[in-house]
Amino acid sequence: MDTSDIGPTNRGRGRRGAATPVQPETPGVVVLGPRDALIGTLSVEGDVRIEGTLEGEVSATGEVSVQSTGTARAQIAARDIVINGTVDGSAVAEHLVSVGETAVINGEVRSARLRIDEGASVNATISMSASATRHTPRTHDEETIDVTGTAAEHDGESDAYAEVGAESAPSNDEGSSGTEG
Repeated sequence: MDTSDIGPTNRGRGRRGAATPVQPETPGVVVLGPRDALIGTLSVEGDVRIEGTLEGEVSATGEVSVQSTGTARAQIAARDIVINGTVDGSAVAEHLVSVGETAVINGEVRSARLRIDEGASVNATISMSASATRHTPRTHDEETIDVTGTAAEHDGESDAYAEVGAESAPSNDEGSSGTEG
């Protein structure tokens, strides 16, 4: 049989024509879709986006994002955590926990930095410490505030915020002046 007219081919036959899988230079993203549910432990090198339901534990080297359609009844540990859905459990971030206006959190939040948008519902123990970052060890103590509530509702006031009660928090009487709405 004469095969000289066939020539080289890259059809994936044998080792010579087999495609070499491309290794990503950056870690990937694991997506739990809106109709997906996971019960158990998920550990990821990279980011996790939760659009469905997760029960258990999730840890990631990057960002864990709970979308507005997502529910996590879990212990979440990551570099950064962005919450726009529901979290019942703990959210522990090395750098930042960001809570969007559609978020509902029940449990515990620990991070070096915290951002809470107006409209979010937070019923959690919050611990913030600059020592949460790996590279810069700090020596000062952790500050803990127990927060329960939602954003305050005032007609036409875009800068209205919920009251935060904490036994150890310093009092601030600046907001006493002005007109009532």
